[in-house]
Amino acid sequence: MFKKKSLIIGVGSFVVLLSALLIYSNVSFKNTTPNSVNSEVRIVDIDEVVENPEKFAGIVSVKGTVTEVIDNNKYFTLGCKDACISLPVAYKGEMPKAESNIIALGEVKKDNDGKFFFDAKEIKYK
Repeated sequence: MFKKKSLIIGVGSFVVLLSALLIYSNVSFKNTTPNSVNSEVRIVDIDEVVENPEKFAGIVSVKGTVTEVIDNNKYFTLGCKDACISLPVAYKGEMPKAESNIIALGEVKKDNDGKFFFDAKEIKYK
C-alpha cells in the first residue's frame, strides 16, 4: 500500500511539474503569425531580396524606399535610398507616397514571365 501511495505522489508531482514547464514555455513564445508588420517576422533590406530572391520563401518583411508609384496598375517599386536597385511590389491597398521609407509585409513571387516581384499584403511607414 505504501509503494502505491509513493508511486501516485511521484507521478502526480511529475505531471504538475511538466504542466508548469509547458505553461511557462508557451508564455515565452513570440507571435510569428503573418497578420501584422509589427509581428516577429524577420525584416530584411530590399537589396538582400533583389540579390537572392529565391532565398526568401514564405512571409517576410522588406524595408526600403518607394522609388516609383504606378497607381493605375496597383504596383510600386521599392529600392534603396540611392535607387541603385529596385523590386516591383504588387499592392491592392492605398499606394504609398514616392520617396517614403516603408516596411512591406508579404511574399516574393514570380510572374508569368519568371520575373520576381514582391506581393505585399500590408505596408507601414517607418
